[in-house]
Amino acid sequence: MSDYDRWTWLCVGLGANNSAPIVYNELVDAYKSPVRAYHNIGHVADCLDKLRECEDYVEFPDVVELAIWFHDAIYEPTNTSGLNEECSAEFACTSLDEMGIPSPIRNYVEALILLTKHTETPVTDDGKIMVDIDLSILAAPKDVFDRYEEAIWKEYEPYYSVEKFRSGRLAFIDKMLGKHRIFSSDLFRDKYEERARANLLCSWNGLSGNDELNPENIS
Repeated sequence: MSDYDRWTWLCVGLGANNSAPIVYNELVDAYKSPVRAYHNIGHVADCLDKLRECEDYVEFPDVVELAIWFHDAIYEPTNTSGLNEECSAEFACTSLDEMGIPSPIRNYVEALILLTKHTETPVTDDGKIMVDIDLSILAAPKDVFDRYEEAIWKEYEPYYSVEKFRSGRLAFIDKMLGKHRIFSSDLFRDKYEERARANLLCSWNGLSGNDELNPENIS
């Protein structure tokens, strides 16, 4: 099924009006921005595939899917403190209003997108799956994970020095590894936690220039 067919099927099921194709084009244009080496339509497609693998574990899969479509709609590498997520949530709310999507769904989508700031632990199953899907790249096979890290650097390279990027990336890895658990849901934790930690430890080691890494130093 094509991305457009996925979108159309989803919107028809949620009762959207004839503005849905217009919003789809706006989303695709946003995700095709030249600055996006990772946060692009491919990332959205990967997240949607992950959702399909665990639909039985979410209460409102269609709404989670809608949130995935919008969660990185606005992305600027220079934005900090969750501003990208806040702007993406605002864009989602405006777009869903234009599409005639009921306000309870709009509000739920907004809340799910804001969870991808990864500053708080989700309390609902849908919220846990949403953030876990967004973080699932951390548990990708090593070659895929390495390409992800290269893509992240490409997004930041026009704006940051190597040293500033390295410092910011190490801070992100420290934050992830310092958590009691990276993945909020038991489903993702059981399946991906160990691999994600191994990938992040390897990345931390490479970025810091250390031959050996003591996890106690970053927990």
